[in-house]
Amino acid sequence: ESIHAPYKENKQYWFVLRLLLLIIMYIMNILYITHNPMLIFVFTAPILVTFLVIQAFMNPFKNKLITYLDSWIMLILTFTYMTTWYYLQPGKYEPHNSAIICVVAVLMVFLTAVIIFIGHILWVTGHLHKMEFRFHNLKHRINERISTIRHQNP
Repeated sequence: ESIHAPYKENKQYWFVLRLLLLIIMYIMNILYITHNPMLIFVFTAPILVTFLVIQAFMNPFKNKLITYLDSWIMLILTFTYMTTWYYLQPGKYEPHNSAIICVVAVLMVFLTAVIIFIGHILWVTGHLHKMEFRFHNLKHRINERISTIRHQNP
C-alpha cells in the first residue's frame, strides 16, 4: 500500500515502470561497459529523457507538487548523467570536470531539500498561510489600483 499510495488511482503501474527503467540502465551498463562505454550513453540517455518527459506530462502522482519535485530531481540527475558521460569521452577526460558536475548536482538537490524543509516549517507553523493571505491582499490592491487608473484615463 505504501508503494502505491502517492500515485493516482489508475497510475499505480508507474512504480513498476521506474523499476524497469532502473533495470534497463543496469543491464545496459553490464552489457556495454567492457566494449564501449559510450554505447551505454547512446542507448540509455534517450530512454531516460523520454521517461522524464512522459512523467512530466502524465502527472502520475496524486499531488502535483510531488510530480514537480520528482521531475526536478530526475532532471538534475539526467543533466548530471549526460554531462558526465560527455566528459568521459576519450580525449576529454579530466577528473575535475566530472567532480565539479557532480558537486553542482548535489548542491542543487541539497538546495531543493533546504527549500522543502523551510517550506514545511512555514506550513506547520501557519506562516505560509499568512504569507499567502498577504500575497492575495497585495495582488487584490494592485488590481484595484490598475482598474482605477484605467477608469481615470479613458
